[in-house]
Formats: sequence, structure tokens, C-alpha cells
Amino acid sequence: MSHPLGIWAEALWQIGYALCHQLPERSLFLGGYQLPVCARDTGTMLGFGVVLIFYLLARRWRRAKLPDVAVLVVAGIGFALFAFDGLSSYIGFRETSNVIRLITGLGFGLSLGVMLLTVHSYLAKGDLTLRTFTWKDMIVLIPVLALVYLAVTTDLGEAWYYLVSTLVILFLVLLVGTLLYVLISLLSENSSRFHRLKVIAPLTLLSTVLVLTVLWIVHDLIGTMIG
Repeated sequence: MSHPLGIWAEALWQIGYALCHQLPERSLFLGGYQLPVCARDTGTMLGFGVVLIFYLLARRWRRAKLPDVAVLVVAGIGFALFAFDGLSSYIGFRETSNVIRLITGLGFGLSLGVMLLTVHSYLAKGDLTLRTFTWKDMIVLIPVLALVYLAVTTDLGEAWYYLVSTLVILFLVLLVGTLLYVLISLLSENSSRFHRLKVIAPLTLLSTVLVLTVLWIVHDLIGTMIG
């Protein structure tokens, strides 16, 4: 059994199944159970989650200017390392490990969060004279990511498995929802009625559920055909 018996653990597993191959050899285990997404996706979701929490607590939606050069460099490195690790190991150029997958995933999640939430702050009509993220924020975010790495690689039993798994899947859903919110907002930018929160929020929620459901079905069909 890859995950504990029970409705909650099964729900987390099925949501993770929508986006991840869930191969045991590419996944982390806590309390003897496999996390609901692979090591790389675990890092990506938690990396994004760290940036999202910082963004909300610091009320950065009030700022809309592009991040400074240092932040863009960090984001670029995060994207590049993620792509290199994934592609080079996939084509057989080099071997990778779950530790590397987790680290590059955390970097990618940080980069994705910075760029995606900067677009979100622009759509939220933030102040274009204030940067959404600055180099000083990296002094906070990077050490927090290091702590997240230690937390995920420290096995504290089944309760820890549930906590980490729940956070990973929560941030997965929020990442998909944020992507769809930004996309819907950009597509409807010239339509004032769609900028009302009472319209765009339910539409984003519905779209998130629909996208995850479709991805789950596609994944299951592909798995059935391959099997």
C-alpha cells in the first residue's frame, strides 16, 4: 500500500494522481508511506507554497513592479536547474536522485511563484512604482526553503506524513488555481464584468476542479492503455 488506508489519504493520493506519475522510485517516503506526488513535484508545490505565503503575509499584491535583477537571476537559475536536471536525466545523459529532484523542485517552485504572483499583483492593480519582490526577500525565502527541505527529508512518522502530504496537495491545488486565475483574468482583461471577484473567483474554482478532473481521467486512460 503506497498510502495509508482512509478517505483523507486516498483523496490526497487521487488529487496527486491528476498531475504526477507517482513512481515509487522517484518519490519520498514518510512514516513508511509514499508522498502523493514525486520528489520533484513535492519540491515544486512546497516551493510555490512558501512564496505564496510570503506574498500574502507581506501583502505584496499591493506592489506590481517587476522584481529586481537579483530576483530575476535567482528565478532564472531555478528554472534552468530544474530543466537541466529533468531533461538530462530523462535522455540518459546523467543520473539524478530524489534529493536533487527535491532541491531543483524547490527552486522551480520559488521561481514559478515569483513570476506568477508578480503577474497576479499586476492584475490586482498593484502599485507600479513598488517591486513585488526584491533581493532582500531572497534572504528570507531561500533559508525558509532550506528548512522545508530539512522538514521533508526528516521522517517523524505517520502524522508527519499526513501534514506534509496535505500541504503538498493544498499548494498543488492553489498553484493550478492561481495559474487559471491569471489566465482567465488576462483573457477577460477588456471585460469589466469579469474583474468582479464574485464572478472570477467561482469561475476559477470551477475551472480548477474541471482541469484536475480532466487530467485525472487522461492520466488514468493513458495508464490503462499502457497497462
